[in-house]
Amino acid sequence: MKNSIYTFIVTLLCAVMPAVADTLISSNFDANTGAAVLTGDLDNSTGSASVNITDWVKDPRISSVSGLTAISPGGGFAVARSGSNVADEDMVVINHNLNISPAASKRGFSVNFTVDSGSYWDLTSLVVKAGHTSSSGAAQVYASDLRYTLSGGSLSSPVTGSVTESYGDRTLHSISFDLTGTTIEAGEYTLEITMNNLSSGGAYASFDGITLTGQNDLPSLPVIHSFTADKSYATAGSTINLLWETSDATSLSITPGPGDVTSVTSNGDGSTSVVISETTTFTLSATNDLGTVQQTLEILSGPARPNIVLFVVDDFGPHDTSVPFNLDSGGNPVAYNFNEFYQTPNMEVLASQGMRFTSAYAQTVCSPTRCGIMTGRNSARHGVSDWVGGGGSGSPANWRTGGIGASDVTLPELLGGAGYRTIHVGKGHFAQTSVDIQQDIGFDVNIAGGRWGHPPSNYIGTAGYGGLPGLEGYDGSFYLTRALSMEANKAVENAVNEGRPFFLHMSFYAVHAPFTTNPDASGDYSSAVNGTHASFATQVEGMDIAVGAIRQKLIDLGVAEDTFIILVGDNGSDSPATTVNGLPSGSFSDWPMRGKKGSKWEGGSRIPMIVTWARPDSSNTFQQALPIPANSVETDIVTTWDIPTTLLGVAGVDTSLEFGEDGHDLSSYLSGAAGSHRPQEIVVHYPHKHRSDYFSWIRQGDMKLIYNYQTNSHELYNLANDPSETTDLASSEPETTMKLARALAQKLDATWGSAGALKPTISTSAPNGNVISIPNDPSVDVDEDGLADTNEDPDLDGLIDAGETNPDNENTDGDSTNDGDELRTGTDPLSGASDFLGTLSGDSLQGWSVTWPSKPGATYAIYSSDSLTTWPETPIATVPAAAAGSSTSYILPQSRDPQRFYRVVLSP
Repeated sequence: MKNSIYTFIVTLLCAVMPAVADTLISSNFDANTGAAVLTGDLDNSTGSASVNITDWVKDPRISSVSGLTAISPGGGFAVARSGSNVADEDMVVINHNLNISPAASKRGFSVNFTVDSGSYWDLTSLVVKAGHTSSSGAAQVYASDLRYTLSGGSLSSPVTGSVTESYGDRTLHSISFDLTGTTIEAGEYTLEITMNNLSSGGAYASFDGITLTGQNDLPSLPVIHSFTADKSYATAGSTINLLWETSDATSLSITPGPGDVTSVTSNGDGSTSVVISETTTFTLSATNDLGTVQQTLEILSGPARPNIVLFVVDDFGPHDTSVPFNLDSGGNPVAYNFNEFYQTPNMEVLASQGMRFTSAYAQTVCSPTRCGIMTGRNSARHGVSDWVGGGGSGSPANWRTGGIGASDVTLPELLGGAGYRTIHVGKGHFAQTSVDIQQDIGFDVNIAGGRWGHPPSNYIGTAGYGGLPGLEGYDGSFYLTRALSMEANKAVENAVNEGRPFFLHMSFYAVHAPFTTNPDASGDYSSAVNGTHASFATQVEGMDIAVGAIRQKLIDLGVAEDTFIILVGDNGSDSPATTVNGLPSGSFSDWPMRGKKGSKWEGGSRIPMIVTWARPDSSNTFQQALPIPANSVETDIVTTWDIPTTLLGVAGVDTSLEFGEDGHDLSSYLSGAAGSHRPQEIVVHYPHKHRSDYFSWIRQGDMKLIYNYQTNSHELYNLANDPSETTDLASSEPETTMKLARALAQKLDATWGSAGALKPTISTSAPNGNVISIPNDPSVDVDEDGLADTNEDPDLDGLIDAGETNPDNENTDGDSTNDGDELRTGTDPLSGASDFLGTLSGDSLQGWSVTWPSKPGATYAIYSSDSLTTWPETPIATVPAAAAGSSTSYILPQSRDPQRFYRVVLSP
């Protein structure tokens, strides 16, 4: 009797247990493109209602999904957009035309799908994710009726449902409708989703995905739920494990390699090992009586490569750390009061085990530097000469206001192509919203990066930190810097677990304003110049804590010895203790560097730079190839746009023809090789209005020349003798000023990229059309050819234009006569074929005469000697040039010598 009851109960449970619902159609509106304007919009009366969403997931028995169409009676627009400035990742936004009354308002979309012949579905649910946010992502607080209508196919009448939902924040709500009891068979259906009766003041209805589910008891094709590997990157000859999860398959096979794997599969799941010899794409085929489905998996193969961590600290100068970056007369690092004030023990560790560069430079503001790190180009070449979102009056009309994008070859793109897992964490500011850090810049992972130059809300206290992607799960109780380091460590661990070398671009928002106290800091900052400076100091310490946490993670994962680290700032300091044009005051007045971020002074572009292995180990193969001397110091000029070229060299990755033209590999410095390994010069171009307005400067060796566009003026400083840039040498050293002004003009002219010359549009006293102008000083003759530089370069643009001689080369055409003498004697200084050469005519009976090129007004001395090696001091004759014509002749005196030599010399 117990057995009968037991059997009855089991049978009953099996009968009522619901089957697992399948997804008919689903989309979260990712991978979208385009925008559409609906007919009737007040601002645009043309356009299509179609929106292109490309990420539809559908059951194999749904033959098509099509016709995603916006619904907005009376006009409006539909946008498929990325969500870097909104609360969710991707969404479709339908504009509310405010001419329609709320009661009559209706905003949404429809989509068509087709159920295959012979199929039927018992529908179970419809889930819609929706809400109200403006185009900028701001919350709109009001209620609306969310409605659906399913029609067509085998339905005799439409199936509808609605619910009133109130929205009070940026969060999108997932609303589920119960469709139990609705069955659809083969045919074409239309699903309409709308928000109706939008309350007064509402302007947008936002949707972030739908899922329609149902049950189908008919036999189906096999399903491959996953096809993965324990490693996604392998060296040649190494072994990896392939793993799969499937259902409803009667046989399974993998090609190339393993072949039939049915025997190593249990309940649809299995694994097998394979040896990798090269990059390989494996195909898993799952088969049953209805057919075969397939899924592919690529395993990258290449040499062992080191991991790379690049720390970029925002607005961080060489004095914003406890690590000294200035040297005494003996070349030893010397600590200033700033260094004693800040607490950065983890940076001290990096410096003690690696190399610090004391003459490292970035651009004067952030985006130009960041785009340079991505491209290996100076801002004059990549064209992003101001921060993205900056510019303003007087800026060049052709600068790349939107930043870099998909057309640029980038560092993560090149590293990713060589097998690296490329990870961006933190501040991006490479481009505007329309540029995707993953698709367009080339990172596999993006956490918190976007168009923002500083946190969109604040560093602490706001859930999701104001909409930073990848941080939605944070409630804001952690300081942003800590949250970023935590996410970086997760991404690094994921890369290590899949066997991939990784490139972590750890780009802190700190220590950019707003200067907000970091509660993780414990240092004593009571000696700060003010409370804002104290908050800034806690941001510095918090950044250092994050650096230490990431390095410790590398150690814990066992990859520190294989990981190459660079730490830099992205421009000069923005510390509240520094000033735009002067030196710090009070207790920090000992610091010798003038200016700060955005200025033309050294404080605007000088940065700290430390390079090291995360954990030195002389037995490590990577470190043997590049042994960085511990606690070493390099004083040569280096730049942030040298970094990508250096990293490609460290990684063993080939560069691109359209990448890194301005960068230099610093590996020879890092290995301790003596000497200079890049030209000792740098050019910074900032044709915009900021703390210093419209300037460019060049440093060659110790000399720095600044050109000011508005005033057409030059400043010259000797940084070795005058690091504070207090003594302008432009008037006392006019020749150096001229040489450097011309070098600046020529360097920029040779660097301009596809955007062309980036010239400010402000008024100036410089000659029209010039980018850089040389001083109008006729007393300077740099090459000492007898021609003033202003005569050789009459338009004063510093360039060697057609018809101009080279002011830095006394003999432009390379013949035997310098430029000044050629002009005085009537030959062409631009043609080697037009030289100051004489011709001899006559005979020994009639006598001889010599003829040479001449110009009226010139005078020539004739010398005679019986040897080519010895000439008398006194000429035998002084001959004025012929009064007309282009040559002069002289009859040589009779001589009984068996041989005699004559020389014609242009007199001074």
